[in-house]
Amino acid sequence: MNNLKKYVSSMCEVKTIDNELLMVGIFNGLDEDNHIEIVSPSVRVPFLGYGTPLKVQIYNYKLGLCIIQAKIYISGDHFIKLADMEYVAPGERRTFYRVPVSIMRNMEVVEEKGAPRLAPVEIEIVDISLSGLGFKTEYAVDPDRKYTLKLPLARRECEVVFEIVRFVDSVDGVYHYGCKFDKMKTADSDALCAFIFENQREQIRKQREAAEQLNLE
Repeated sequence: MNNLKKYVSSMCEVKTIDNELLMVGIFNGLDEDNHIEIVSPSVRVPFLGYGTPLKVQIYNYKLGLCIIQAKIYISGDHFIKLADMEYVAPGERRTFYRVPVSIMRNMEVVEEKGAPRLAPVEIEIVDISLSGLGFKTEYAVDPDRKYTLKLPLARRECEVVFEIVRFVDSVDGVYHYGCKFDKMKTADSDALCAFIFENQREQIRKQREAAEQLNLE
């Protein structure tokens, strides 16, 4: 439990045991009875029955990823409390839900003492998750620098700082980069959670409509 307390105020995803995303929220810590509390200030939480088994992926920019399994103790409109927690073995870990997007932005290099100042680079963001983003660009960028840009998320312009963790060399003149967020304001974290959950619900709605249409044909 002591390690888990270090993750207070970190973003998290709550999934079924079969990895269906149920909610995105903020790990609010442990109550006096050591129940795990997760809050979702911007988005209403779907009702979850007592004892429902769940997986929770908690992400912290400094500590990394923590995954637990637990069961619903209380389910409210904007929070859940969990009991019977167990840590998930590393081999069972899953990646965060990625929202496919197409957002054109100029990213800037975070200034470092003694490092040359570089011009903004035009990029196309292709996916966003709780832990980071993917983008493509016609320009080769320094993978050892940190970058910043503003993201339009849930009716808010969010300023994010991120670093490159993987990249693919130019194919037909386009470079592909995978990045993890370095730090984010609380309000921006809330907007990111709301953006991801709203997009995931919209994707599920479209999939259900497509399935119903096929059944009618």
